Amino acid sequence: MPRGYSGFVGVNMRHKMETKMQTERTQLEELMMAMVGLETMAYIKPLIGEHLTQYAVFAADGTQLAVFESQETAYYNAVKHNLAPVSIH
Repeated sequence: MPRGYSGFVGVNMRHKMETKMQTERTQLEELMMAMVGLETMAYIKPLIGEHLTQYAVFAADGTQLAVFESQETAYYNAVKHNLAPVSIH
């Protein structure tokens, strides 16, 4: 056994590493669960102009996908393209 070696220190260090790995795994799992459905989620947001209100469809990451004259048309087109629309008021 090396001089100054304590079996307890080795066990303690291993326990700390396992705890850290478990924490990181849990955080990754939570992130993955939060991302479930993001590929299919879309937001419909009114774009209010001076004389006209249009409705934009945005991907979950904020990318604008399209603009329509009515909320119903925006919703219909989102569903037609296999997106799950959510309205933002």
